[in-house]
Amino acid sequence: IGQYAVVVNANDIATSGAVPRWLLTTLLFPRGVTGAEIWRVMNELRATCQRWGITLCGGHTEITDAVTRPVVIGMLAGTVARAALVDKRNMAPGDQVLLTKGVAVEGTAIIAREFGRRLAALGVGADEIEACRQLLEQISIITEARIAADTPGVSAMHDVTEGGRAAALKELGEAGGYRIRVDMERIPILPETRKLTNLLGLNPLGLIGSGSLLITCAAAAADGLAAAIRSAG
Repeated sequence: IGQYAVVVNANDIATSGAVPRWLLTTLLFPRGVTGAEIWRVMNELRATCQRWGITLCGGHTEITDAVTRPVVIGMLAGTVARAALVDKRNMAPGDQVLLTKGVAVEGTAIIAREFGRRLAALGVGADEIEACRQLLEQISIITEARIAADTPGVSAMHDVTEGGRAAALKELGEAGGYRIRVDMERIPILPETRKLTNLLGLNPLGLIGSGSLLITCAAAAADGLAAAIRSAG
């Protein structure tokens, strides 16, 4: 929960070309919580912030019967030079659309974490399930967003969340004021994602997808940007 609270907030900041800097959190715990459980959440918040150079600078912690499980509410601020702000309204006809990693990185991890026994019964090996679980470590798009923000010709960025790739494309087009043409055959789907969604009868394009970044850029910048992101891993 601590990792999610930091990364999902930081992803939104990064898509504007800004650097995530300061996080405030409100932590609500149910009655009966132990000190160790509270420490575990706080430590995860601290460690994740430290990983991405973010300062956990304050907030509020409370034990209350208003909740039945831990709730973390985060508010993150970042900085960007006015001239470097990435505004979706800068999209233009002819821009290329790129997607980092592949669709449903987060959704694949959630399925493996929540439905491991069901997947095993369907014949998925323990090593495969564990590999899918570990995809949760890849839900940040901060690194690729920083590369894109430093690339001339980038016009917009949008992180994929609820509703998956399909909803994200719709949101991006509406924010930029354009319709987007997509070559469905070129949408990257991780082999693990394809296997799990086929087994469970799910459409990977609609599966929750933190970890994927949509980028629009001038056609002349697309190949160089893709190469830079690939070289960064």
